[in-house]
Amino acid sequence: MATGRRTSTRKPRPGNNASPPEEARLLKFALSWAASGCGDEYILPEFGLHPHTFYQRVVSILHHDNPRHLSPKARQALLTHCHHKLAVHQPPDRSAAKAVV
Repeated sequence: MATGRRTSTRKPRPGNNASPPEEARLLKFALSWAASGCGDEYILPEFGLHPHTFYQRVVSILHHDNPRHLSPKARQALLTHCHHKLAVHQPPDRSAAKAVV
């Protein structure tokens, strides 16, 4: 018996395990703050991600999905912004978290 639900045939991307609705949230947030260059302090409370991880995921979405709602110019500007942010934010130190156990 068919339920009417479609299953996703999209292949998972390396380094990005966000669902399509989550991907949309990540892009919307990144786009909304890119012009000002601010907003990094809201990433952890909003998404539960370190800023470095957040920007890695946004780059992955932009490279692998090429969102249709973004013009090539807007996509490139957001990629440039994310690469700048990746240079600013160091990856989270996982060894420190393990030492606290």
